[in-house]
Amino acid sequence: MLQILLFWGGLAYFGFQDATTHSVPAQPFELWCLQIYLLSIPTHVLWWAPLIWWAGFSLLAHFNYLGSADAWLTGVLATQFAFIPLLWVLLIACFTGLIHATLLKQHQLPWIPHLAVGSLIVTLVQLI
Repeated sequence: MLQILLFWGGLAYFGFQDATTHSVPAQPFELWCLQIYLLSIPTHVLWWAPLIWWAGFSLLAHFNYLGSADAWLTGVLATQFAFIPLLWVLLIACFTGLIHATLLKQHQLPWIPHLAVGSLIVTLVQLI
């Protein structure tokens, strides 16, 4: 229960922070990510899967226009979702990000709010 509250509370806070300022504060965000990951270790058999997602998206962040916070958040999302639901979260985030970029004609997108929307949609669909 605590992990779920910390996850959704942090996701809402950092999503709002990214949407309004186009950045997130590094130290609290990384500590939140580490805390969510460490809380998920006892409940997951595949404790290494979030690390693989984080490493892959960190490489993308290094060579592309993806922010490091987006890579950290992808690792956190891998602690909350299985492989296929996580792919759906990423697909929804890409789709809503494309709509956002097209409507507002922005070159820099805050991707954390789109990941939050994708997470919320996938969670609601899983509950139905």
